[in-house]
Amino acid sequence: MKPSVEPSSADSSSGFTPSDSASPDDSPFDCPKRRRTSKGRRPRLVDLAIPREKVYHPLHPEDVPPEIWNHPGAKRFYRLVREEVELPQRRLRILEHYQEVMVLEDPSTLNATMAAAAVPEPLLDRCYAGPSLLAYLAVSRFADHLPYYREEDILRRSGLTLHRSTQWRWIRGLSKQLLPLVELMRERLLGSKSWGSMKRRSRS
Repeated sequence: MKPSVEPSSADSSSGFTPSDSASPDDSPFDCPKRRRTSKGRRPRLVDLAIPREKVYHPLHPEDVPPEIWNHPGAKRFYRLVREEVELPQRRLRILEHYQEVMVLEDPSTLNATMAAAAVPEPLLDRCYAGPSLLAYLAVSRFADHLPYYREEDILRRSGLTLHRSTQWRWIRGLSKQLLPLVELMRERLLGSKSWGSMKRRSRS
């Protein structure tokens, strides 16, 4: 079984400590000290909302000495050894919308009364993309500045063939749906105090 190695600041087994290292005066070459431009290792900024999954690596009998594996007093537990951030492949899913319907037939009049559940209307006409896919296309185009032909190749690798002209048509229809939001943002910007101060500064 391969022993686990834990990092430490000094190797006590070899007797090496930072004070035992050679000083710059002991070097036969007079090299100028390189100025450090970085601020060291920065802390990892991970959003707490990112889901976490636990991966367990169990022991196998062939990896453990028999005197430990068969001993009743041996303790078994899992310890955290590292954390990894994974970016899985984009997962597409197809939502099939089923509408519940109830029908009551009147045998005397041969008429039927039907009731159907309410189904939300699609965001765009003649569009089979859900809100999350439309939001992804908008962010990729205007925030990440990906052209339509490149996004077409990216989605094809995930199993979806979406022509660039279709993407343009969807984004054009989405922009019309967002006009009320754009107008609201414009009204709040023009009515804010910061906009008035900026306007006075530009005039001066």
